[in-house]
Amino acid sequence: MTIEKFNATGWTSSMTAKWNEDGETYRVWSVDFGESLVALVKLGIQNPGAEEIQWARCENITLNPPNVES
Repeated sequence: MTIEKFNATGWTSSMTAKWNEDGETYRVWSVDFGESLVALVKLGIQNPGAEEIQWARCENITLNPPNVES
């Protein structure tokens, strides 16, 4: 995802994304607009601790279409 697309995205709580580093699908937990980062949490984890949140640069993820979890 480009920084331009990151900035233009209407972020919602139901989004999922594929992390290009491992090819797995994650829930988008949070975003850091100042740094263009996306917080990713593995599917199935409901209340993640800090160690379960993976921060990724927006260029290293691909957003999934709505309602896609895998």
